[in-house]
Amino acid sequence: MEMKVTVFVTRMLLLCTLFTLIACQGKLSQPASPDSADKTTDEFTDAPNLFPIRINGKGGYIDREGRIAIEPQFAIASEFWEGRAVVRVEGIKGDGMIDEAGRYIVEPTPGFYIGRFREGRAVFDISKTWDNGYLDRDGNVVIPAIYWTASGFHNGIAHVRLS
Repeated sequence: MEMKVTVFVTRMLLLCTLFTLIACQGKLSQPASPDSADKTTDEFTDAPNLFPIRINGKGGYIDREGRIAIEPQFAIASEFWEGRAVVRVEGIKGDGMIDEAGRYIVEPTPGFYIGRFREGRAVFDISKTWDNGYLDRDGNVVIPAIYWTASGFHNGIAHVRLS
């Protein structure tokens, strides 16, 4: 009996693997679009162009060649996602958001916390109430802070919970 179960499970695993390979056929080897090289982020991997560094206790950013692109000046410098990064400065317990040129999209604000961008939206929360909402890439509130919890978007959907 045990041998029959083992054979059955092995056959099912092989069958699932075969179906997965058939379903993925052609998707892995599609050529990149010729104009994708001029984009600020790689559409296919969402790879950032700038990377956080720490020098003398301050966070800044370097480019792909290792050159300093944004001078170290932040208490916290997060990774870039969709061309935006969350930063904090000394003395302010709250987040701000910068673009790849180092310009503030959202000034650091006490009690205001921002998550990473997914599909053009970032969760934010306000520490006074801990309510969550969503910002767009320009720092505008596009979904008000009315949720007790909120996740990042995936395929156009985000999970939220009202109190």
